[in-house]
Amino acid sequence: MNKRVTASYFAFAFALVCGAAPGWAFDCPNLYAECQELLKTIKNEKVAQMCEEGIKLHKTGEHDASVEKLEAALELLKSNPPSVY
Repeated sequence: MNKRVTASYFAFAFALVCGAAPGWAFDCPNLYAECQELLKTIKNEKVAQMCEEGIKLHKTGEHDASVEKLEAALELLKSNPPSVY
């Protein structure tokens, strides 16, 4: 009985880990949308290009790289707010 319970826990953990990976794919479009929203008020060609590269990575299935690129772009946008005169 003990082995059966342990095997069940491992099976559950394995299913949880395998099922979580596709969920990351949904972060990319949300990050891209946030990036586009900020780009409406903060004009930055370099960041705009980073956002486009990020969504292209998402479309090719490279979600980890996509999230990395989009988060880096958002960090740049958030760290350099527009100056108000």
